Amino acid sequence: MLRGGSFLLQKDFRIHQYFLNDVVTNKHYHKYCDPKFQQSMTKANVEGINELIQNTINAYTSNILEINGQDKLLNITDTLSSKILLGVYGNVPAYDRYLKAALSLHGIKSQFGEDSLLEITEFYNLNRTKFEECQRLFSQDGTHYTPMKLVDMYFWQVGFIMDNPKDASEEIQALIKATFIKPQMPDYIRTETRPVVNKGLTESIRKHYC
Repeated sequence: MLRGGSFLLQKDFRIHQYFLNDVVTNKHYHKYCDPKFQQSMTKANVEGINELIQNTINAYTSNILEINGQDKLLNITDTLSSKILLGVYGNVPAYDRYLKAALSLHGIKSQFGEDSLLEITEFYNLNRTKFEECQRLFSQDGTHYTPMKLVDMYFWQVGFIMDNPKDASEEIQALIKATFIKPQMPDYIRTETRPVVNKGLTESIRKHYC
């Protein structure tokens, strides 16, 4: 998030005070801090989340009006807003380019929002046993990831493999061996109507999945 064109490079940690004051301390959003809520993966966790996303964006765009003394309208991307919420609440994956490419491969909406998160929730619950197995393995080392963080790691890894086809055969085999995707997946997983920007190993992976 600290690339050359990012406004974050021109500010310090205090720019996040608006998000903390306007969103995190808002009683309406306290449910997202509840450990039991964080560890569940149901429609209830996702419904209405567009309001949280928009208020997170507004906390920055409505309060940070200049950069280096010049008026500037900030562009809060899917990647930035989702990483903020993942870091604070653990209730969404980070919608970077790898995750978005992997979502498209799976036929899941790649634009950050409630519709996409509902499809991700369905995917998680369809493969709950595998995800919970991974969660237990991490817990043995004292690391406790939320379901959405597990989702984030899975889709990011798929996207990374798609974008780095050279010398990836071992990674593909490992992914196939531990695949989350089963032949009885619903039709929305099989759809190819949403294009993948960088195909990479898309077809090689897809033929083992769908």
